[in-house]
Amino acid sequence: MSDVERAKQHVVSAEGERLLRGYLQPRGWVVRKVEQSEDYGIDFEVEVFSDEGDHFRSTGFIFKVQLKSSGKSRYLKSDSCVCSEIKKKHLAYYLNELKVPVIVIHADVNGKRLFWAAPQFDEQLRRLADPQSEAKVTLRIRTANELPTSIERMLRDVNRVATMIATRTVVSAPIPEFLSGLRSDVAGEALARDLRDRSDAVRLHELQRLFLARAYDKGEEVINQVLSDKQSSIQNKFWALLEQERITTRKLFDARSPQSHRPDATLAIARKLQTLTRSGPPELKLAALMTRVAAQLDVLTHRAFGLFMNCRTHQESGLEMWRVYAALEKARTEQLLRRKYNQAVRLARYAMNSKYRNSLPAALVRIVQGVPPYLIVLDREGRKNEALQYRQSGFQVLQLAAWIAHRIGEHNVVKFAASLAVQISKEDFTDPSDWAHQTIKKIDDSEERFDAEQLLSRAQARKDGIDQEGDILTTHQQIYENMATSLGIPLEEPSHPLTRMFYAGVKDSDPTRALRHCEHSFVSLTQISLLAHTLGQQLGLPIGPKLMECSKHGYIYRAGSLDDAYQGFNTRFCQSCPDRRPHPEGWEYTPEWHEQQHQTVLKAREARETGRAPDA
Repeated sequence: MSDVERAKQHVVSAEGERLLRGYLQPRGWVVRKVEQSEDYGIDFEVEVFSDEGDHFRSTGFIFKVQLKSSGKSRYLKSDSCVCSEIKKKHLAYYLNELKVPVIVIHADVNGKRLFWAAPQFDEQLRRLADPQSEAKVTLRIRTANELPTSIERMLRDVNRVATMIATRTVVSAPIPEFLSGLRSDVAGEALARDLRDRSDAVRLHELQRLFLARAYDKGEEVINQVLSDKQSSIQNKFWALLEQERITTRKLFDARSPQSHRPDATLAIARKLQTLTRSGPPELKLAALMTRVAAQLDVLTHRAFGLFMNCRTHQESGLEMWRVYAALEKARTEQLLRRKYNQAVRLARYAMNSKYRNSLPAALVRIVQGVPPYLIVLDREGRKNEALQYRQSGFQVLQLAAWIAHRIGEHNVVKFAASLAVQISKEDFTDPSDWAHQTIKKIDDSEERFDAEQLLSRAQARKDGIDQEGDILTTHQQIYENMATSLGIPLEEPSHPLTRMFYAGVKDSDPTRALRHCEHSFVSLTQISLLAHTLGQQLGLPIGPKLMECSKHGYIYRAGSLDDAYQGFNTRFCQSCPDRRPHPEGWEYTPEWHEQQHQTVLKAREARETGRAPDA
């Protein structure tokens, strides 16, 4: 290289350094130039500081930078990447020897743009690394990784690299050597805790893979390892419990368990979180409190929804006693719900100015998660003003959660908040939906932004009544389960007499299977106990022993369940009956058919009793 070329390169490098410092130093970050041999390729060390108002405080984030400045940056035609060359021996040093994170930054001096990449994550580069080679490879850096808009994502990758390096050190180092190193270090105990936390973080990261693979049992084994390990930090046990909640919720969803079991499971985890954080740290203690209050609210909104369905059932049943009971219970539940919601909103307001608010966005979103079922109640009852109040305050909570989450790069929380905003919006209050679409446009990661757009699209489609692939629709059984749990029937106890009676009634509420074999067959309740009668009246279900009857010949068979009644009736009377006439293929039982057949049965009974032929 000639002296003129060296001079030009020096100017370009100086301009690249000026750009780098211009982006990072105003944030309070310290950029230290590294004067060392070309053999290592490290140009700067960066220490990250946070703004504490009157001063900056070190966060403990330290990473190395190789700055690649160019006066003629080469972009791919799609403008998706900028190309930067890096020596193979430098790659080998970063990937195999360097014990701290390194970020490669490309400075487009003419365009005054900076782009970053974390090469220690790239397994393809590992195959190209060669400690003895001066040859270069082309590193394609995504233009989505432009500073300063993606700086928070860069910090997350720095932390992930630090975790990866720490874990590799633990795994690769012989145990005696590693332990002796800890003992010889004055800060050995703190380092051990740090490595334990990072190791736990890797275990928790493994849970993501197990969750996506639906390997829930293995995931719970990992969770139990973290929870039972006395050396694991409170923070990692906290996140392990949240992962336990996610797995439990998914298992309930896959098993089509009663919908009320999900808020109950969430509340159980929230109580464990509060027990775990009883002595701190304060940020997690506050998050646990908010999670518990939100879970209690969720339980109440589901109960209110179930009681609303009970009230609607009894509006048409003429059962005055149970109409009054359901309405009274619903009023009491709504009173508790309003108190709990106000408590949750007060916590949200406190979070606005709390120094711990960066730990709270996920807990804030939970406050609104339980609101949609109650909005259905308010909307269907025409209580527009109340519904609008819940929508407006819920929208404010979601905005706060997303604002905090966006600042700290918690894209999943931003997406969840936006999705809930779509759910609580309405024709006369579209602000949440409009905000949701504007908010996800601010996500700097293109992949995360695309995922958010798809999530909002599905949320809007569901709201418009369009089923989405992978959804599990609310079933006939789940509707009754909501009603049952609102009345206190312990569905979580399968052996409980009330639970057994309830599920028998749900199963028998559609008797198609016992009637399809012949048009003359009919099923009804026979004499039942007061308990079964009461439960059936409350839920509008055919709970109790069944009676099968033939409208043509008057045959009767009683049994404790519909299946037993059908089996005995069919075996004894129908199989040899010359008048057996199956229903047409595809026939299904309906209440209208039941009423019509009931009239036919009554006429046949009267004809047999009077000795005259029934009407044609």
